[in-house]
Amino acid sequence: MSFLTKIKAKLNIKSRRQLILLIILTVTLVSSLTLGAITLARYISEKNSDGLLTPEKFYFESNLLSEAGAEYNIGTDSITFDLKSYVDSLRTSEVDITYSVAITCTDGSVSIPDGVNTAGTLSSGASKVTVQYNGLPLGKTYTVTASATAPYTKSISATFTLPNENDAVIMTRTQDETGFISYLTLKTGNIAKSGVILWQNGYVPYNAYEPMKNAGGSSHNVTLEPNSTYVFSFFKSQLSTEYDSGAFNFCLPEELPDFVLKENYALATGISDNGQWFYLQNGANPTNDYSISGYMDITRSDLAYTPHIQFKIRWSDFRFLLWDSNKNGKFGYGYIWDYDSENKNSVNENSNLSYPDALDLTNGPITIKWQVVVTGGRAYWYIDNRLIFDLDLGGYQCEIFNIGALRADFSLYGVELIAKSENEASFNSVLESLGITE
Repeated sequence: MSFLTKIKAKLNIKSRRQLILLIILTVTLVSSLTLGAITLARYISEKNSDGLLTPEKFYFESNLLSEAGAEYNIGTDSITFDLKSYVDSLRTSEVDITYSVAITCTDGSVSIPDGVNTAGTLSSGASKVTVQYNGLPLGKTYTVTASATAPYTKSISATFTLPNENDAVIMTRTQDETGFISYLTLKTGNIAKSGVILWQNGYVPYNAYEPMKNAGGSSHNVTLEPNSTYVFSFFKSQLSTEYDSGAFNFCLPEELPDFVLKENYALATGISDNGQWFYLQNGANPTNDYSISGYMDITRSDLAYTPHIQFKIRWSDFRFLLWDSNKNGKFGYGYIWDYDSENKNSVNENSNLSYPDALDLTNGPITIKWQVVVTGGRAYWYIDNRLIFDLDLGGYQCEIFNIGALRADFSLYGVELIAKSENEASFNSVLESLGITE
């Protein structure tokens, strides 16, 4: 029995014509499905290429909360954290994100007041909201969970343990009748506390006396004596501008993993026009073979003058510069190298500046990542992971490291100093990551 005869018998086909028609229909159906699949695949590929079927970018982040959870010991009776729709300037959400936040206490006898738990929307782009719980009962542990509810779901959380009354810093925030001055009152218990005071950009702290002496930017490191009360004053830089009078905080270092300075150096002064100095663990100045990096918020510049920010590595004026040479609110990259102290002039000055409008402050504060590496008789300067200058030290030895400003306000955080003399393996890893050969 032939193959076609077997097919006819199986399908109960009585004529050759019916068999041929069936074969034609089958081939047509298979071809249509195949071509359809190819067309659909091409459609998806094309749509993916222009982003129509690619999921919109979605980031639901926090400075303290995380998907894996986190644990913090708090220094006050207040819990403060940020929710953000971005990771950095290159990774921002393309959609509005609705969210809810809830706080619970492990001690069932503590009731959470009505209205404390909240909800809201983070707008697309780089938006941020600060959530703050004030006046919480001390000596308790609280869990905070923030959940994105639309268009995608994601939960982040952290556990916060508050100190007992003798160990706590109690905060009170007030302002005067005119609204021109805001006050942050801190009262300590039996134990001294070292931490960071934060305030909103636009406020100017009264900084004539310790522990706020020379404070600037939007933060200042302080040490508070035990059994003491401090009242810090902050003035509005513009009376007509609305500021958040409650946007003041005192935090322990562990509460600000993205902010506080690393502990492998000491600080001599606060940030001021005279600068902030950085030292090795043994108190010595960094000389050769070190890397120092961190983040900087540049918040304001005085365009009546020529604002600049320096990264200085030698007393005789070897320094990299962020320099607003056009006084238009835009910083370029420059340097002054090999200063002639006898004749009071710069032997080698980059006065034309590379990328004169590289950092634009006209639309508001900006954040940069910076790094300086000194090794092999050369100094390297990076901004946002990009090498700006690589300069020969001309046989000179570096003697200091200082960051200072003239007619510009800035804050420093996340600073890390790695010296070959203290940790050769880590220093070599930095060189390797940057492709620097000694």
